[in-house]
Order: sequence, then C-alpha cells, then structure tokens
Amino acid sequence: MLTRWAILLVVLLIASTSGASAHGVADDGQITATLRVLETVVIVAAVVLYARGIIRIRREIGSDRVISRSQTLAFALAMSLFVLILSPPVDEITDALFSAHMVQHLVLILFIPPLLVWSRPALVAVWGLPRRWRKDFATAGFMHWLRSAIYWLMHPLIVAPLFLGAFCFWHLPRPYAWALSNEWLHTAEHLSFLVTATMFWTLVIEPSGRRRMGYIPTMLFVAAIAVLSGLPGALMILSPVTLFAAHGHASVTWGLAALEDQQIAGVIMWVPAGIFFLVPIAWLFFKAMQPAERRRAVGHAVSIITVVCLLPVTLTGCSESTSDAVRSSNRALARGKVLIGKYGCGTCHTIPGVDNATGHVGPPLAGVADRIFIAGMLQNNTENLTKWIRDPQSVVPGNAMPVMGVKPGEAQLIAAYLETLHDEK
Repeated sequence: MLTRWAILLVVLLIASTSGASAHGVADDGQITATLRVLETVVIVAAVVLYARGIIRIRREIGSDRVISRSQTLAFALAMSLFVLILSPPVDEITDALFSAHMVQHLVLILFIPPLLVWSRPALVAVWGLPRRWRKDFATAGFMHWLRSAIYWLMHPLIVAPLFLGAFCFWHLPRPYAWALSNEWLHTAEHLSFLVTATMFWTLVIEPSGRRRMGYIPTMLFVAAIAVLSGLPGALMILSPVTLFAAHGHASVTWGLAALEDQQIAGVIMWVPAGIFFLVPIAWLFFKAMQPAERRRAVGHAVSIITVVCLLPVTLTGCSESTSDAVRSSNRALARGKVLIGKYGCGTCHTIPGVDNATGHVGPPLAGVADRIFIAGMLQNNTENLTKWIRDPQSVVPGNAMPVMGVKPGEAQLIAAYLETLHDEK
C-alpha cells in the first residue's frame, strides 16, 4: 500500500507540473514545447515501468528481499525532486538568480542520482518488462558486449574524470553561457550531470553488494572528488569580477548585484556541497569499521605477513599444493558434469562439455556465467544460481523448469560447473 501511494504521489506531481522544461535565457517556444513533451514522456515511462516492476516483484516473490520499501520511496522521491526542480515556478527563479541555478545543479548531482542508485531502477525496470522480453533480454547476444562496456566505463579511473570533467566544464563561464543560450545544449548539460553523477554514486553505494572498491578506498575516492569538485565554487567566491554575466540584469530585480549573486553561488557550491560529501564518507567509514570488515582487513594483513615470512619455505612445496588444488577443483567440476547428466538437464538445455546435452526446450547455457540475470529475475551469482537449480518455482512460479529434488551440495557442484561456461571471445 505504501508503494502505491508513493508512485501515485509522483504521478500527481507530474500532472501538476506538466510545464516542466529545460530553461534558458534565450527561449524558443517550439523547442521548449518539444522538450516539455520529451521530459514528460520519459518521466511517466520511468514511473510506470518502475511501478510495474515493483508490483510484479511483490506478486511473484512476495517479499521485500529484492527491493525494499525504502528503495521504492527513494525512487519516488528522486522522481518528485526531478519534476520539482524543472517546474515553471522554480524555472523562473533559476533564470533570474545564478545562485538558485547552482542549487538546481547540486540537486541534479548530489540528491537525485544517489536516490536513483539506491532504488535500483535497472533491476526493477527489467521486472517491469513482459516475461518473454525479460528472458530474451537476459539471453540476448549483445548482452556480453554491453556488460563489457559497462564494466569498462565503471572503472574508477574512468568515472572520476567523467564526473569531474562534466562538473567543472559546465561551470566555466563560456560553456555556462553556451548552455543558457541553447535549450538543447542546456538539456545536454543537465543530462551529463545526471549520467556522470549516477556513475559516481553507483561506485559509492553499490546497492547490489558487489563493490568495485573496498570501503576505505571508496572513502578516499569520495574525499578526493569532494576536494576537486569544490574548485569551481572557490573560483566564483574569489573572483573580483563578474564571470557569469548572463544573470546580471535579472538578479538586480531580486536586490542582488551580479557579483554578490555569483559569490553566494560559490558559497553554495563550496560549503554545503562539501559538507554533503561528509555523509557518504562517514557511512563508508562506519561500514569499514564494522566487525566483519575489521576481521577481513586484519585477516588480509596477517595473510600477507604470513606469506612474506613463509615464502622461502613454501616455494619448495608450492607446485605440489597447486597441483592438489587443481586436481580437487577438477574433481568437483567433473562431479558437477555427472550430476547434470544424472538430473537430465541436457534434455532441455544445450550445455557445452556435457555429453548428449542438446535440448532445445530451455535456453542454451553457453555463456551462462557472463549473464547479468538468471531467468531474467535474479542477479547472476553463485548463491542465486544454486537457489534456482534447487527450487526454480520459488523464483518464478509456474515456469517450465521443474523442481528436480537436487540436494544443496549437488546444486552447488552443478552451479560451479555452469560458472565455468563463459562466452567465447
């Protein structure tokens, strides 16, 4: 019930502010009308798709295990903020005051993206698609290339320059004036803020649990971004002349000189924004200091020291130990292949490396280790794959895969073999 009220609130807000648009000093009526339509269509489509996904998750899984109510509310709040800051009343203020315009930019960078990341819209959107589309999407051939591209783009050394580059570039006097003079360019500016900030906050929050960096490295990453992103604000405060003249005449009607408006904008971008970054830094520090993380950190340190101290001794026997580990792993994989044959998985699926596994009832399992989702529903990891093998009906009730009575240990061995099936490169 809470989820439905949250989504209804967003829809009502969209309806009440249907005049939302990108804003600019040089206003072209036709362009503005086109942008209003595009923005409204995108927002409504996003809300509807997210709502459909949430309803299906609740109906088919029946719990908050996949998406919690707080994450649903985060999406509703993000969409509400997005509509609000682009609404006509706010639009008029940001046209007049440079400082108000900077507040709008900070909302697009520091508030909406982390809320969206936490709400996991991509996962929910997949659930919002028809079931047939979900399965086709999960097994599509282009998914391998898409996953590779996303993995490469989400490297911290790529995200950092993209985020800082967009932030600093659009807050230089000349690019800022370009954006104000052209509606489409202004929309591209806002879109670049949203996209690069979403990439940044994904590295910080990682709601899926698969962190690209540890908590301490992420904390240092955020601290570095916080310091560097404060430079445009410092430039606005310390400049003795007006750098952003586009708002000069309008700000006078609010009782502010252009230079005063610029300095207020600099303070907003430097101080409150810098303080805001302390929130994720504190959260990351708290997570790093949790007992499990401390034990892991101590364990890593002890392991490194032990390896260094025992290296001369272990070198003599490392080849034998490695051989034993390889033989043990190979035995486990061989056992997994035998179990696949025992339970007749090959009658429904084509499975590389397994004799007579040429079935066409279900999707081929070549490259299953590289897929994002299992059956278009669960994130692809060892735990979820084992769960799917043991009891597929608990994940997708009524699907074609029967419950075969696979024991937990056997399901883990089968999952271990399937995780070796990567796409051919």
